[in-house]
Amino acid sequence: MSALAAIVKCVDHVVIQVEDPEPLFSLFTGPLDLPVAWPIQRGDWYTSGGICVGNACLEIAEIAHIDRRRRRVARNAHLLGIALLPIGLDASLRELVMRGIPHSLPVPHFGEHADGTRSVRWTNVLLGGLAGEGGSILLRSRWWTQGTPIGRALAALSRITFRSYWASLAWSDTGRFAVYMRDYAPELVEALAEQQAVFSERRGGPLELVGLAEVIVGAVHPERVRQRWQNLLAPLLPVDRGYWQPASGPGLRIVPHDEDTLLAIVLRTRSLARAEAWLREAQMLGGVVAGQVTIDRAAVCGLDIRLTE
Repeated sequence: MSALAAIVKCVDHVVIQVEDPEPLFSLFTGPLDLPVAWPIQRGDWYTSGGICVGNACLEIAEIAHIDRRRRRVARNAHLLGIALLPIGLDASLRELVMRGIPHSLPVPHFGEHADGTRSVRWTNVLLGGLAGEGGSILLRSRWWTQGTPIGRALAALSRITFRSYWASLAWSDTGRFAVYMRDYAPELVEALAEQQAVFSERRGGPLELVGLAEVIVGAVHPERVRQRWQNLLAPLLPVDRGYWQPASGPGLRIVPHDEDTLLAIVLRTRSLARAEAWLREAQMLGGVVAGQVTIDRAAVCGLDIRLTE
């Protein structure tokens, strides 16, 4: 029996939904002195800016409600998605089918170059079953093997409903979130690598960050969710119950919770004592426990951001 081929390399970035990206983006790039992975860009329904934290990025996003007449209300930021880097898009898609992992068709995002030409900048593939979600038309992959008549017919539908899917997550009253793969064009891979070098030159800013240590996922049925993640991450094995550490990027931890949600991100620092002192001086210190401090939620729009060595 042949060994399983890997589907994903690592966590590429974590998506943060916020009512207005500017204040949080400015906090990360200003006082915390973290590099801009990509500047804030505004589209028809999606505003996004990226922050480099070394081995991964934080995407600060505002996803518009489908009903643009809906009254805007003040809401805390929340963790909305985990983007995974595929080993190779075509090979990863084949392996998803072999393992029976629900997924969408690839949804490309086009961008314009300086010379006016357009090309695919990145491609997203939504993954199902990893966030405790129910069935979505986007994730019923058994219907649409690429190249089949029904697959071609549903490809256009997948692009149309992609926006609705994200908006339903962003504006849900629960902690719903998405897990997806993102495959980048080569020029974007190079640009992100340049910002990782800048992060190293700045030594992670005043908090002396090393990178993103882990992403913590809450699950109502943790054992079921762990099994589904193991099916995706194999041949990688957990180093502890419900905890995987890929060769690069942050670890992923599944913990019991009263709803299926992204609970927290944990940043690694060179010195927890110095990071704590800086946060206290900046009046941004939250809780302090053995081996960990948190950033005051009021300073980061309600997010649970923890630091460890």
